[in-house]
Amino acid sequence: MSKQIRAGFDLGLAMVLVGSSVVAGKVIIQIFPVHLASFLRYLIALLVLLPLAFKEISQLKNVSRSDWKKIILMSFCGQVAFSLFLLWGLMLTTASDAGLITGTTPAWVALVAWLVLKEKMTRRVVLGVAMSLAGILLISGQAQTVGQGFNLTRLLGDLLIAGAVLGEAFFLLLKKTLQKPFPPLLLSFVMTVLGVAMFLPMALVQVKGFDFRLVGTSQWLALLHHGIFITAGAYILWFRGVGQVPGALAGIITAIMPLSAVCLSVLFLGEPMTWSLAFSGVLILGAIFCMTPLNLKERGSWLKAVANLRATAIFKK
Repeated sequence: MSKQIRAGFDLGLAMVLVGSSVVAGKVIIQIFPVHLASFLRYLIALLVLLPLAFKEISQLKNVSRSDWKKIILMSFCGQVAFSLFLLWGLMLTTASDAGLITGTTPAWVALVAWLVLKEKMTRRVVLGVAMSLAGILLISGQAQTVGQGFNLTRLLGDLLIAGAVLGEAFFLLLKKTLQKPFPPLLLSFVMTVLGVAMFLPMALVQVKGFDFRLVGTSQWLALLHHGIFITAGAYILWFRGVGQVPGALAGIITAIMPLSAVCLSVLFLGEPMTWSLAFSGVLILGAIFCMTPLNLKERGSWLKAVANLRATAIFKK
């Protein structure tokens, strides 16, 4: 097996794992309070990442005070805000909706960069953003179900998921402003440590009134899957393969994430596959391809950076 084929397999498997995060999250919040669930997930991931990143920890002494401030803000946007909005959203909407909406991350990054950083958007990016927003509107339109009236709860859940993606977009844009580039594994470790610290206070409050005897096998397995395979495993797979393929190809492979989210939601949660959901998925996948550079030899694609963020699954998340 050639290096590129193996790398492509690693990237694809990483995106399948990231796509499974919404399914695992849906199972976890059936029992666990949101803050406690997030704390436990990051704690499990920390135990996995610590031995892997241990040799790189010494590099933290070279981080400037300015970058530390940005890193803490990044953790708030990409860890706390993303996790809370995602889990709150999953309490109200379907995992399929969540999977497709989180797949619009590249569009949100481009939109925020244009609004906040005044970066220019090419015609292809503008078209990609428009297709992503159209896909989200179509997903939200499913709140109007035949014979059931307007489902405000599901619409609110979709909006919360969009808020999670917006937090993720700010995470990535803040990452671009760091004075010195961070090794990917070390950054993931630092983000996980900060996630544990930020969720600890509320987790201590929630654990007092929580009865762990109510937690079933499926919830424990989902929590372990989230902490080990999604937060840590997908990240390791992604960065093992991402250096072996062109940046544009890595961007295209991110399309697997929303596809896997929908398929796994239908398979494991029994969620219905509707025509509107399928068409919104086509729009979002089309947006990903549209915003991917045509030159497959390009290795510096910003879509690769977005894909790196999704592989972290903070939760890709």
